[in-house]
Amino acid sequence: MEFRITPPQSVDHAVENLTGPLTQRIGTTLSSFWDLMFGGVEAAAKKKQNERNRKVELAEELSKLEFIGELRKRLEAIPPDKRSEPDTQIVGNALMDLRYCMDKEELREMFLNLLTSSCHSDTADDVLLSYSDIIRRMTVPDACNLKLFAEQKRLPIVHYQYTYQKGSETALQNVFLSNPEYTDCRRQAISISALERFGLLKVYEDTRYIDKSQYDYERFRRTDEYFRIKEAAEQDKQIKAVSIYETFAEITPFGEGFSFICLPEKTVPVIPK
Repeated sequence: MEFRITPPQSVDHAVENLTGPLTQRIGTTLSSFWDLMFGGVEAAAKKKQNERNRKVELAEELSKLEFIGELRKRLEAIPPDKRSEPDTQIVGNALMDLRYCMDKEELREMFLNLLTSSCHSDTADDVLLSYSDIIRRMTVPDACNLKLFAEQKRLPIVHYQYTYQKGSETALQNVFLSNPEYTDCRRQAISISALERFGLLKVYEDTRYIDKSQYDYERFRRTDEYFRIKEAAEQDKQIKAVSIYETFAEITPFGEGFSFICLPEKTVPVIPK
């Protein structure tokens, strides 16, 4: 039994013409939701056509066509005896959320994996309704950071702190340096905080029983952000020192389930900790 998806003249008719009783229903489900979700977007885009850059419009259309072609390829790769009709609630939400991420290759890839998994009998039950909403709310750095945790499970995190005569105060928490593609400490701190809020990561505070010697925490003292915080501390007589609280973040069971369904198949390279 073969999947056959033929993109018609308008790119908003995305997935249709699947052969066979079961695959026909799968195709009809995907096509119907695509028409519903993207039809309004196409209409709005045409109304503003004179105000928009044609190159941007063309790039968006090509992105949709590439998405259709890749989805078709992945659906056809599912063994016939493993194809299952997807849950309409999951597919509908995924295609609705996808509208906001078409220009982000990393996030499109995650939606492709989610939709493909929802049509495969071995993984359909592992696809949760909340996954598409999480992808929609993620940034590209969020996705890249999560890939690292999915591969390595646990990575070092520190909190920069002001030390006073009595007590301390956090200057910047969740400082993360394990992703060489994104090195802005504050933006990465926001990313780690977001992934924790999504339930994908857990940042530990009590690390008494963890061997931290496996991580290079000294490099956290060499960041531009650390020097900026130290410089600011020198202007405040109440601050006695700037200290670093060494801890780590770890992918959660929910994060592992999400990664199994949504992350790309390509191997994440192991980088120095």
